[in-house]
Amino acid sequence: KDRDGLLHATLKAALAGAPLFEVDASEILTVLARATRPEHDQATVVAAKNGLSGLCQFAAGLTPEEARRLDAALPRFAVPLLALSAAVARRVAATADSPLEEARSLHNLSVRLSESGDRAGALAPAQRAVEIYEALARENPVAHRPDLAGSLDNLGNRLGESGDRAGALAPARRAVDIYEALARENPA
Repeated sequence: KDRDGLLHATLKAALAGAPLFEVDASEILTVLARATRPEHDQATVVAAKNGLSGLCQFAAGLTPEEARRLDAALPRFAVPLLALSAAVARRVAATADSPLEEARSLHNLSVRLSESGDRAGALAPAQRAVEIYEALARENPVAHRPDLAGSLDNLGNRLGESGDRAGALAPARRAVDIYEALARENPA
């Protein structure tokens, strides 16, 4: 456990851009992720896992700017960081300052929840992202149809992963229809 708050304070300082032994948040998180590997002694692995668990709880209290910075700093595809990545994506979505940012962050949250094994939990943010992108695409189709197609594809994937293969077909087909229309409109 981070009893003295050192891990949280260190990450907060790194997120604020404070010079910290010339280490940034991404490097701190990479070190923590690597420390969970089985080649390390048990105490190191347990401490790293506890630190990451504590950071998941810590993410809920981040300011919107800190959440965005941490989201950008998180190394992608690091399995030990999947739960933290989902917690940060959840915070970014909760503090979004525009419908577009909310839709993007919900899409990302859905993907990260799915990657972390929470396929059922990934479904609601995927559905909400599609709803927002549909509204945005009605207002400005040129700007938002590509994102709508991507979110429909994501929703189809999430439905398929949750066992609703028949339900996954409709959003997947809509995504294909949009992509085909976009390709016809701009074949270059």
